[in-house]
Amino acid sequence: MIAAINRYLNVRYRYENPIVQQRALNLLRMSAALIFVDGLYIIIVLLLALFNRQALAGQTIVDPLNVGIVVLSVVVYLLIQRGRLQSAIHLFVTSLALVIVPALATIPSAVIYVTTPIVMLAAGLLLGRRGFVATLVVITIGLLVRYANLSQVTDAQRYIPAQEISYELLIVGMSYTIMNLFVFSFSGVAERVAAEASREVEQLNTVSHFASGLGAVLTDTAIYTRLLEITQNNLGYEVAQIYLPDESGSFARQLRLSFGAAPRKVVLTESDLSVLTEAIRTRQPVVVNSSDTSFRALHLIPPARQSCTLVIIEQDTVVALLDIQTSRPRPFSRNELLVLRSLVDQASRELDYSSTIRDLQTTVRDQDGVINRFTRQLNEIQGRGRQASMSGWDTLFNARMTEAFGFDLVGEGGKLTPIRSDALPDAIRETLLRGDVHIQQTGGDQVVTVPIVFRDVVLGAMSFNVPRERPVTDRQIELIRTVADRLSVALENNRLLEQTQAQARRERQASEIGSVLLSATNVESVLSLAADNFHEALGAIHTRVYLQPGTLIKSGDAN
Repeated sequence: MIAAINRYLNVRYRYENPIVQQRALNLLRMSAALIFVDGLYIIIVLLLALFNRQALAGQTIVDPLNVGIVVLSVVVYLLIQRGRLQSAIHLFVTSLALVIVPALATIPSAVIYVTTPIVMLAAGLLLGRRGFVATLVVITIGLLVRYANLSQVTDAQRYIPAQEISYELLIVGMSYTIMNLFVFSFSGVAERVAAEASREVEQLNTVSHFASGLGAVLTDTAIYTRLLEITQNNLGYEVAQIYLPDESGSFARQLRLSFGAAPRKVVLTESDLSVLTEAIRTRQPVVVNSSDTSFRALHLIPPARQSCTLVIIEQDTVVALLDIQTSRPRPFSRNELLVLRSLVDQASRELDYSSTIRDLQTTVRDQDGVINRFTRQLNEIQGRGRQASMSGWDTLFNARMTEAFGFDLVGEGGKLTPIRSDALPDAIRETLLRGDVHIQQTGGDQVVTVPIVFRDVVLGAMSFNVPRERPVTDRQIELIRTVADRLSVALENNRLLEQTQAQARRERQASEIGSVLLSATNVESVLSLAADNFHEALGAIHTRVYLQPGTLIKSGDAN
């Protein structure tokens, strides 16, 4: 019974401004109070008519005007519930004025004056300044009309207190009851609105720190758990649950704080499917009240009276739904829905960020794999290049029949002359082993030895004798390194040139020998020319060309 009364005494329509929402609630309760008082008045009048007919002699037992007040109050109630607050306010104040002002102008009894403050109080609480002034003007006109009417009455009026006291007490009691209910409805509005605003600011502040409560490892489960914690622990909603998709794409997995980190498979009812489907389709909050006549009210988990379902979006795709439920009778305000949407947006951004991080990590791993593969290939190519270079230099030294060779720059007759030297000095040998610049003090000189390196292969070294009193600076060492690098490149280029030239000579000689052999007309001539040319080309002392007899027999049989 009480729950039903509370349901009808609450505004189901959500007004944008909390002050307007509170004004709508107060007007709804004022109209309900007016219906209650007017109905009570009719009941009392009927009872008095039954038990004391003389007390209401000459009075109308059920005035059509009282019935009209009830009807107008019901219309005001419906207008408020449909979001037409301004129309309800004007209709309410106008109906009061149309009832009281004509009575003020025509009823001779002085008790009618106590009804005038009802209109003034309603206008002051509900209308703006202009509306209040207009109401005062109407009441003033009614008083002037009353004065004009009563000033023309010169006949004596018979007044019997025993007969009038019941009627007067009813009028006075009804008037004071209505005024007190009006004042009671609007008392503390500022404090309530301020408290509500403060609570909403605190909630927004909590929502703004959503990301700070997440751990260093950002996962979807951590984000959903944080969302549920804020919804229940900070915002104070009794039930908070998240619907996640299963293998078939249906949001049939449910996550709650009581479930732990693992969601559970649930069976969705028709009301659940309707609410979730509308939220996914519109991507707007879907609010369900226990007063809804549709089957959606079955979506509520007792003792919840209302719920709000919001979508969680990741990269423009609905990946989950947040469903909150509360047992309070007051509907969700616009600011409360704004807080919830802000909370869901925060979770969506964190999910996007987490997805982006995972994609970047995957890309980095893929790139690392590509880089490692290219690095291995490059190392293999460089290894083959070093191997080819070393093989080429080994071939060069083998052709010269020496392990090492070089030149010493010696001063003779005032000129510097390079003299061939195949001996390997100790300083150069040590530099070849170390592969780095080596400075050694010998007698009165400094011997600076620098390795000649090409593709990480030490080809040789060169040394300089510098007077002891002249220090070798870092810039000079860097210059020596640069010269050694250029020398290594020049040596490799010349080695390749010699190798290419030798290869060309061999190819040309082989081509010439082939041409001569092809010019022969019989086997004996071919063999003779082959022996002569091989002997000359290879510088051999003895040449023999031998054919296996079996091959000749087989060839003859084939012919």
